[in-house]
Order: sequence, then C-alpha cells, then structure tokens
Amino acid sequence: MKKLLLIIIWLFGIIGFPIFAQEQTHNSPWCENRIYDIKWLSDIKKGQTAEYNMIRAKDKYLGPISLKSVNFTLTKNNKTIQKSNTDLLWFTPTELGKYTLQVESVDNENCYNKITKDINVHEKIILYLGKESNDLQPEFDENFQKYDTLFKKIIIKEKKLFGEDELFWQISENIPYIKNSSTIIINTNNFDSLFQTLGNINKTDTLNLNKKDIYLITDLNKHFLKRILAKYMNIILIEKIYTVNDKDFFSIISKLSFNKDLQEDQIITTFSLSFQETPKYVLISYLIDNLIYNWFPVDLIGILLILCIATLVISIFRQVIWFSVFWIYSPLLFWLTMAILNVKLSLFLLAIWILAKLLTNILNKKIYLLFNAKLSVLVVLYFLLIIIVLGLDKILNTNIINLDIFNNGFIIFPIMFIIIVTDKVFNEGFKLFSIGWWISFAEFLIVSFSVFGLLNRWWMKHILLSYPESIILVLVMHIFVGRFTWLQLLEYFRFMPLIKKHFDGEEE
Repeated sequence: MKKLLLIIIWLFGIIGFPIFAQEQTHNSPWCENRIYDIKWLSDIKKGQTAEYNMIRAKDKYLGPISLKSVNFTLTKNNKTIQKSNTDLLWFTPTELGKYTLQVESVDNENCYNKITKDINVHEKIILYLGKESNDLQPEFDENFQKYDTLFKKIIIKEKKLFGEDELFWQISENIPYIKNSSTIIINTNNFDSLFQTLGNINKTDTLNLNKKDIYLITDLNKHFLKRILAKYMNIILIEKIYTVNDKDFFSIISKLSFNKDLQEDQIITTFSLSFQETPKYVLISYLIDNLIYNWFPVDLIGILLILCIATLVISIFRQVIWFSVFWIYSPLLFWLTMAILNVKLSLFLLAIWILAKLLTNILNKKIYLLFNAKLSVLVVLYFLLIIIVLGLDKILNTNIINLDIFNNGFIIFPIMFIIIVTDKVFNEGFKLFSIGWWISFAEFLIVSFSVFGLLNRWWMKHILLSYPESIILVLVMHIFVGRFTWLQLLEYFRFMPLIKKHFDGEEE
C-alpha cells in the first residue's frame, strides 16, 4: 500500500504539479500583465526564411524576457511541420497555404503562456507604396488571393516638412516586404524623398531593387521627370523604371490582380535612366546634384528653394499691394509653422498666445511689471496654457489635437516661431481688438495663407528642384519689386476721391 501511495505521489509530481502550476499562474495577479506575442510577419513568400521569437506585448509588463521553457510547434492542416524548444524558430516554407504557429512557455515566475499565430505563405508579393486612393478597391485583394499573391499596402502620408525621419522608420519596418516583393508600385507626390530614403536604407541593407519591376504613378512630363529621377536611380542602383499616368492607376492594379504581364502593355512607359553629371557652368544645379549624392536631405533643399519664392510673395504684398503685415517676414515664419504642424494646430497655438496676451494684460493692470518681466510672464503663460489645454484635451478624450506630432523633438522650433510672430503681431503699439488691430491681423492671415496655399503645392518643389537656376529669375524679380515706385494697389482705393476729382477737373 505504501509503494502504491508513493507511486501516486510521484506521478502527481511529474504530471499533476505542472498542470496545477499552470492553473495557478493563470490566476496569479503577477502573471496578468506578463503578456507575450510572437514577433515576425504573418504573411511571407514561398522560399523566404522567416525568424520567429517571443516578445513582450505592447502596453504590458516591460521587464526582460526570461523563460524556463519554450516550445514552438508549426502545423499545417493539423499536421506537425516543424518543432523547436529554443528561443527561436527558423521557417523556410516550401508549400503555399496557411500555417499555424503555437508557442507554449513558462517564465521564471512560473507564468504560463500559450500563443498562436497564423502564417500565410504566398507565391509572390506585390508592394504598394503611396497615398490613400479610392482606386484601391477591396475586390482587388480577393483577386490577388486567388493567384496566391499578397498585395501589401504601405500608406505614406503626404508630408511637406520634417517628414523624412518618419518616412525612414516607416519604410524600415517593412524591409522584408520590399526585399521579397517582385513588383513595387509607387504612388506619392513626394516620390523624390521616398527614393532618397530607399537609397539610405540600401546603403546598409541590400534591397535588390534592380531585380524588381518598379511602377511610378505620375503625370509629370518625362523630360522634367528624368532630371529628378536619374539622381535617385543612381543611388538605389536601378537602370530603368516604368511610368504610368494617374488616370491608368485603376487599370494597372486591376490587371496585376488578374496576374497579367504588363511589360508590353500600352499604358506602361519604359523609362531608361542614364544620369550624366550636370556641367559645372550650370553652377546651382551642379552643386545641388553633389549635395544629393552626398545624402543631403532633398526635402531641405526643396524648402530652401521654396523660401526664396515665399519672400518674393511677401514682398509683392508689402510693396505692390501695400499690406503692412506687421513685421514683414512674420507670415513667412507662420507659413513654416503651418507647413510643419498643420493649419489646425498652428491656429490653435496662435489662439493660445492671444489668450496668454490677454491674461498678461489683465495681470499687468493689477501688478505693474517692467517690460522684460512682462514678456517673460507672457512666455511662461503661453507654455503653461499649452500644457493645460493639451492635457484637458487628452483627459476629456475630445482629441482635438493629435499628440503624435509632438514625438518629433524639432517641433519646439515652430512652437517658438509662434512667439516670434505674435510678438510682432501683438506689439505694444496696438490696442488689442481695436479696428486697426483687426485690419492688420486680417492682412497677416491673408498673406500667411496666400503663401501657404501657393507654396504647399507639391509641383512647386519639383519644378524648383528640376530647374534651380530659376532662383536667379526670382532674385531679379525681387530687385524689380524693390524698385517699385508707382502707386500701390490699395492706395488707389484710398485716393479714389482725389483721382475722380482730378479727372472731373480735366473734363471741365
């Protein structure tokens, strides 16, 4: 009887205790936040080697992973394909279809986890890099699936400024799809930055883009396009690209979804790229080409060229139309703020500064402050109100402002631009909300939004990048505007009674 009891206890120790421990760990409070996930792609290509391991799930316990035991089991149609009791599972599929990966683990705190992940294996991958489009119909995904093709979409936001870092990380996260795709479709107005980003990544991680069919959706003139593209093609090491008109975008997606060959299709134009260095006598183009070759951000070059146009627009408003616009280049800084932050957030910060100005004036009436102290209090109130308003927006879930934009540390500069701009807009010579203030403030907004509307056109940057010598013409126009001595446009309205009286006198 003793022997039988010992055997039962021994069996319970081997079999029962782990089961009991697992049940306990499910109910243990310290295990509730120890949630894991399986890292790597859910969609891969046949013949592609994928590496799967365990990671902490987001927004859960962030301590280091330390596992007592881990077991990977890969199955297809309830048939075991592969097993591993190490921290990693390497999988190179030889058959198409759906696989299921299951991981069971016990960590050092005896917390038990069981996770499953579906893995779909495709014959080929077609990658879409571009903006949201109504032409990306759901039925196309179904057609692609019929031909065992993954149509992977990476939506790129149409950023105007400070977008290259975000674009770099977005592309970096999808490198496996880029490497294993056979076809890449690019549909973005900001394709020059995209190509430069691909070139930056290709320096450290070979993407083999020369072995892929790359289709660029664009309506740009081919001579204009060649000047832009040839520079980047030299960076990402491909010799040709296919261009498709924007109106044929739906057609190309439809044909690809039915697995049709597009090489001889009439809607496709083969664009051969052979870049020759710009002659040195075309100095500005020569210097810009060399900057781009040395990985100088193309977006920043575009901004510098666009700012030359912006100053001309502001000069025309000031010299020809006769707008005061406070400090003449305050609209320029406000345009930069709107281009970086977006219009809504810029106006939001402007409204906060007006509120800070009102509070400072009220405080100054109660407690007289010296000029420098008054400005310091104004800046402190501005930053304090930003924190209060953004905090209340988050607490109340009104979501007026997307806080993700503040992840970029350079955001502090446009926030400071508001201080510089409004210091001129709301200077001591103005009585807040007087008629003169409203007129001048309206002028400021008209000039700012005119500059924003004109220079926010993507084609403007591309034209300036393609023909940077046009800046010389802009310089000549600056001189012409600076020499303007005729009657200014708004003065015609001001002196209309005198002009009319003069003409009436001549008729008599």
